[in-house]
Amino acid sequence: MTKKRIIEAGKSLLIILLLASALLLARETNLFNGKLTSVPMVRNIAQRFRSLAERDSSPDGSDRENRPFSPAASPFFMAVTWEDGARYGVKYDDAQLNQLYGRFSVALGEALGSSGKAEPVTDAEWKEALSGAGVFFDFLYDQPLSVLSGWLGSSINDVSASHTVRHLCLAGAGDDLVLYYIRSKDGRAYRCDTALDFSYISPQLENYAPNGAQFAFELGEKFKLLYPYTMLLKELPEISSVTVTNPLHSKVTPESLLSIFNMNSFVANSYTETDGSVVYVEGSTESESTLRVDSSGSVSYSQTGMGNLKVSGTGPIPGTVQVIEKAFSLVNGSLGAWCGDAALSLSKIAYNPLEQTYTVCFDYIVNGLPVFLAGGERAAEIKVKNGVISKAALNFREFGPGSELQTPLPEIQAAAAVMAKYGEGEPLLVYEETGSEISAVWVKN
Repeated sequence: MTKKRIIEAGKSLLIILLLASALLLARETNLFNGKLTSVPMVRNIAQRFRSLAERDSSPDGSDRENRPFSPAASPFFMAVTWEDGARYGVKYDDAQLNQLYGRFSVALGEALGSSGKAEPVTDAEWKEALSGAGVFFDFLYDQPLSVLSGWLGSSINDVSASHTVRHLCLAGAGDDLVLYYIRSKDGRAYRCDTALDFSYISPQLENYAPNGAQFAFELGEKFKLLYPYTMLLKELPEISSVTVTNPLHSKVTPESLLSIFNMNSFVANSYTETDGSVVYVEGSTESESTLRVDSSGSVSYSQTGMGNLKVSGTGPIPGTVQVIEKAFSLVNGSLGAWCGDAALSLSKIAYNPLEQTYTVCFDYIVNGLPVFLAGGERAAEIKVKNGVISKAALNFREFGPGSELQTPLPEIQAAAAVMAKYGEGEPLLVYEETGSEISAVWVKN
């Protein structure tokens, strides 16, 4: 009798927990808003249950860690479009971008986490979504959706998890909120239903006054050679001048550099090359770490053998999420500690299946503009092979505020210049390093 009572009590507790979960989901999906429950609403609740059940899963079985990851990128450009088509756009303004992304990043995470199967759509349907009510995100560099969703505390559906994207859009479709994106590999647009209603974001759209932002495809034949999803502003924010110095000259000690790569300053041997570079070597021929420090600000690391910079993961070979997390942790703890007013952003992730090697690159970002270093160098390039960081190239820079405002060409004129010179493309405003100088210039992306 006692055993039976325990079982019945357990069943009652389970029913209570399920009822509480249903009530919570009903509140999140506005079930009790005075409307009759529709088929899409039932579908949305089912999708939310599916999303919660699959939160710890991933296509390659290696990203099943239910913990937050450090965001290594955020949008460079964003736009908020009202239901009447009026639009507010932001670019080249770090403070405004951070504020706007902070307001809508939760909705993006929820949309990614509750997304249904990705269905291909036409370019016309994608453009219609961009021109309608919603929020547009442009990360400038391709980001794996599995990684982006992880940064936002969710996990994307199995099909989309293998896709990399630059552009995403949360768009209204009747009462529903739909996720659109363009896959970088093939340029195809996709649509995913989500568990969210459009009312999840619609009250926040009108907090932003339209500033005339338009996409190139909305501007007619005159701009047909521009990359169609280039967002153009009538007026750019003020662009401040920037100073740049080499922190290796005065702030970064050899001991701190060695510790970044888990090398021991008391054990490592060192020698100086003819060009003034200092080389540190630790270990044996079977497992040897080498660190080369150039007076110009570049630091290179290489590792043979097992290595001491391992990437954590649940599988024998860590997945993309863990690789980027480890690479960003290394870069942020080294370059990020001495870069001054700059931030670091993921700008490339590539995988060579034959060599089982990831290449992960990061760039400096200042005032919302990417920084082009002299010689086309990246801020950092990290190689991960068989779950170990085998090579790293870091370019140390410290950025500070300049004393002047810079006045590059207006964006419309810059777009015209790109079309005149290259025929097609996208104007991109960057800070370009030439020697010890750094200035804001327009380039073709």
